[in-house]
Amino acid sequence: MFIPVVCVGDAEHKSICDEYHIHHITQENHPASQKWNTAVAYMMSINVSYISIFGSDDICSTDLLKNLISAMEVGYDLIGVNQIYFYGGDGKHKGQLRHLQSGKTIMGVARTISKYVFEKAHPMWRKNRSWAMDGDCLRTIKPYMRHYKIVEGDVFDIKTTDAVQLNKMTYWLSKLDTNLPPDILYNILSQEEKDILFSL
Repeated sequence: MFIPVVCVGDAEHKSICDEYHIHHITQENHPASQKWNTAVAYMMSINVSYISIFGSDDICSTDLLKNLISAMEVGYDLIGVNQIYFYGGDGKHKGQLRHLQSGKTIMGVARTISKYVFEKAHPMWRKNRSWAMDGDCLRTIKPYMRHYKIVEGDVFDIKTTDAVQLNKMTYWLSKLDTNLPPDILYNILSQEEKDILFSL
């Protein structure tokens, strides 16, 4: 199985992508919806069977990736998770971890969409904005979805003070008051990844 990766964003990130052999398309981050549409158009041009949506601040477990691939092999139109962790990567909230469960709703992060759906629904983001994009995408693809699957596995949204993010760590700290041990994240990381995270 071939799994291509594309990054759409500012020119300053191109050198990092080149180092790790990730295809980079230079485009402004705002509105983010158009950045995502650009990424989908590129993936369509190389004829992929599925598209998985992850931001540059998202980390997923190996188990999640394996479960997404297993569901792709079955042929579901939409695959994803119904839970996510938020981790304070730096500043005064560094090391704090919160968990959000969404019931039967598939979240935007790790959302994996079949070729059958994205070819019919492209462009999947119809509004030019950098917020409420999960709902915009879901409304666009919903008419074409025949079946979906929620899979197990962990995904983490790393919140840092200098990043341009819709919701800062302070937002999730106000909504989710149970602090969890950060080892839940650290245990899925390589030593190199830990070194980078701890250096923030």
